[in-house]
Amino acid sequence: MRSHFMACAMKSSLREMSLIDQLAEAPAVTARVLSLAVEGRIPADRGHSGRVAIYALAIANEMRSIDRDPNLRYTIALASLLHDIGKGALPDAALGDPDRLGEQERSEYMKHPVIGAEIVRACRELASTIPGILYHHERFDGTGFPIGLEGERIPLVARIVAAADAVDRLMWTGNNAKVLDSNSAIERIQQEAGKRYDPEVVDALVSAWKKGMFENIYLATPVDLSEEFVEINKRAEKFAYLLEHLPSMPIVLMKALKEMEEGEKSLTDIANIISNDQTLAAKVLRIVNSAYYGLSSRISTLPVALTILGTQAIKSHVLNLSYQDFMKKVAGSLPCFESLWDHALNAAAWSRELARSNFEVDEEEAFTAGLIHDIGRVAALKQSPEDYCKLVEMASGDARAYCALEEELVGLDHTQLGSWIAYTWRLPASLVSAIRWHHEPQKSVVAGEEVRGIVSTVHVADVLATSWTCDGKLLAKAFREAVSPWVVKELVERKFRIPDAIDLEQAAERVCERVQEIKKLL
Repeated sequence: MRSHFMACAMKSSLREMSLIDQLAEAPAVTARVLSLAVEGRIPADRGHSGRVAIYALAIANEMRSIDRDPNLRYTIALASLLHDIGKGALPDAALGDPDRLGEQERSEYMKHPVIGAEIVRACRELASTIPGILYHHERFDGTGFPIGLEGERIPLVARIVAAADAVDRLMWTGNNAKVLDSNSAIERIQQEAGKRYDPEVVDALVSAWKKGMFENIYLATPVDLSEEFVEINKRAEKFAYLLEHLPSMPIVLMKALKEMEEGEKSLTDIANIISNDQTLAAKVLRIVNSAYYGLSSRISTLPVALTILGTQAIKSHVLNLSYQDFMKKVAGSLPCFESLWDHALNAAAWSRELARSNFEVDEEEAFTAGLIHDIGRVAALKQSPEDYCKLVEMASGDARAYCALEEELVGLDHTQLGSWIAYTWRLPASLVSAIRWHHEPQKSVVAGEEVRGIVSTVHVADVLATSWTCDGKLLAKAFREAVSPWVVKELVERKFRIPDAIDLEQAAERVCERVQEIKKLL
């Protein structure tokens, strides 16, 4: 009764949300909102269901039997999003680590598959997901729960979700903090093939892993930035004409990003979307065949290229390539453009370097955030070319002076203008936040824990890229003087090593090489 009431209440609240009207009742949106409702109650599970969905689809891509049923892939995605929905009805005491629960609490915990199935049974459009939810804790050897099914008596959807769920539990904790590397996680899963997991599913999982599909998965919890932009929207009204005259992000890009965010389409479907833009498709193939990926044979088709790159890398590459075209269309012939573009590339390369060594953030997302962090400067340059170039010379690298002069010149500084554009374009909250707060990272706390890592990364990258040097001592001096004390404190609290002159000089050499590679690729 409690489960049925919860389902009805959630469905009712869905109708009241300001979602896009035509998608308000779609099963995928329903599944996403229900999973987020549960994850909002369990901080350690934030981002879990979304990652499980991507792992599960990666496994499904490697199983030929999936292709026999065109609807099965969609069911796998929905079941992955909803597999833990029953936890929303459990008492708080039963929501901890299952291995550390007492006997009574564990007994409660083991009810969540049944409760989840009851909840979803009240939503007719999600009925196909019930087997995946109800049986995802069954074991291949018959020792699982809630029923004790064995072998292929366990529905295939549940067997796939079980393996995907296990990979994520081994690799990630709450707030996207990594635990094990993918190699160690896969070894653990392989040891349980035939016992806990279906050997065929494990083989598919290993196949997907070998293609790099598990290396770039990162899904931050959605962040609501609407309140932050109430005031900026008022001040940005006069820039509405500017937004109208800016080239829009290509339709193909926006469609591809949307499909990848939702995680419902196969890589073949995404390849078909990207193929509609021949220039973009050619650039993606050029990247995958570049020395950066070091493949022994040439890749000539988009589906194979996308499988090799992985979902997150695809998303980053198409966004980065489209952003370069956007910048050139907006300001390519204007003075100061080359300076802004060089800084963007340096900041992107530094962001990736820092993400790899010092911050718990995804490298591909960090690169993209670094590349677009100054989009507001490009827009301001478009509006007032001559005056803005003079401003660049007057500020001479002083971020506070720069922002103050921008407000005086155009009414908004580049972080406000840029984040407003990104928000209007509906880019992910992590990217919007990096644009908005890369000069004042301490203020990103208003957006929550989920964006602090990416904002801190871009903040430090911007400081180092502004230094325009590979001298370790000068970089260390810039780090000490210009990096926010709040970020340094964050690094210390998270037990990251503060980079010294030697670290920075070695990193700078890699960054300089990477920038040259990027220029060739882009």
